[in-house]
Amino acid sequence: MRTLLWILMCLFIWCCQEEKNCIIHYVGLDDFEGHTVYLWRYNADKLVSDKDYGKGPMDSAVVVNGAVSFVAKEDTMHLYALEGDGIGVFFYPERGELTLTYAHPSKDYVSDKSSNPNSLNELMSRLWHKDGFPKDETRNVMFANLQNAIGCYLLDRYAIVYPDELDDIYNGSNVLMRDSTSVLNSLKRQLDATRELNQGDRYIDFRQRTFEGDTVCFSDIAGGGNPVCLFFVLDGSSKDKVRKEMKQIRDEFPDVQFIIPSYYLVDAEMKTFKHELERDYSACWLDDSRRWESSVRWLYRVNSSINYFYLFDGEGRLIEKRESGSSEYSL
Repeated sequence: MRTLLWILMCLFIWCCQEEKNCIIHYVGLDDFEGHTVYLWRYNADKLVSDKDYGKGPMDSAVVVNGAVSFVAKEDTMHLYALEGDGIGVFFYPERGELTLTYAHPSKDYVSDKSSNPNSLNELMSRLWHKDGFPKDETRNVMFANLQNAIGCYLLDRYAIVYPDELDDIYNGSNVLMRDSTSVLNSLKRQLDATRELNQGDRYIDFRQRTFEGDTVCFSDIAGGGNPVCLFFVLDGSSKDKVRKEMKQIRDEFPDVQFIIPSYYLVDAEMKTFKHELERDYSACWLDDSRRWESSVRWLYRVNSSINYFYLFDGEGRLIEKRESGSSEYSL
């Protein structure tokens, strides 16, 4: 009887361990027959891997019949990669059996397949190929996964976030990932050095250069008796929304002064748009493309490529802040 109980216990432990394994199959590698593929561990935002710390790959395998397979432990705090000569693919090491298909340039993309009914690999695959990470769904997935590598990766690359969300995002992140994940490190520095602005708060002063090389000090403009709108134009595809928003603001505050930090002046259309707003609204454009921690975006916590404004009254106190074209985050 004791022997039977011991065998059953061993089988139970073995099954539990097996359930926590991530089994990866990489297929469609017919053009790489005989090549060696390596399994590497990266941090959550893919900026560094074990190789950057002098460590070797976790495993390796040779392509046979157009495929390789690996077994790894479930690891919620990292992203993994399969790499070789001409081969490279990232995945999230979740429990279950995952099949990745080589994305040959001449063929249609084949979505990741997993035996995990709650597979984040399949979810990320769908997000990627559905209008390029749709805004609302991507935000929902990020907030639901702040404790793991998927949430951090979306925060770093694809999710739109707003100034009044940054504290909650950091506080909701995994404590064990904060030192090893670049996006969380950067966010912590930003939160320590800046502050959230709420209705009635005075502006935050800064100095920044214009695209023509002049230096603008915000305190020379804000709080001087006229309203000032600090309008971040960071999404060049939404010009009509910016035009409409600026007209509405000026209709309500005829003496408003527009200050526009931007880095999006890489094409002739945006340069024309810049001249238009200078002509119609006397807008002062600031070149905010310099080092992140020296930017006005960093200081005002505008961490996404969106069009977002802070509106201050004549005393320099905040009246309203929100994304252009949306009332969702209005005060």
